Amino acid sequence: MCLSSFVQKTSYSDELEYNYVYISRRQVFWISKQILQLMMEDAIDDWLLRQIHCLQSDDIIAQGIHWVQDART
Repeated sequence: MCLSSFVQKTSYSDELEYNYVYISRRQVFWISKQILQLMMEDAIDDWLLRQIHCLQSDDIIAQGIHWVQDART
């Protein structure tokens, strides 16, 4: 199944022509993914940094050590 959209093109005589362009699902998915990445890039980076800082806290590291020690016994 193909999705379609209209695209305006200027002909040599400067008249507007409408050409029918077919866009596959894969192309629509790729385009939407690119748009989402452009819009969400800073938000995702900020979230990842918050998670990394949280994992670096002393309490979390101590809990991880205790969890590993308990798993070994």
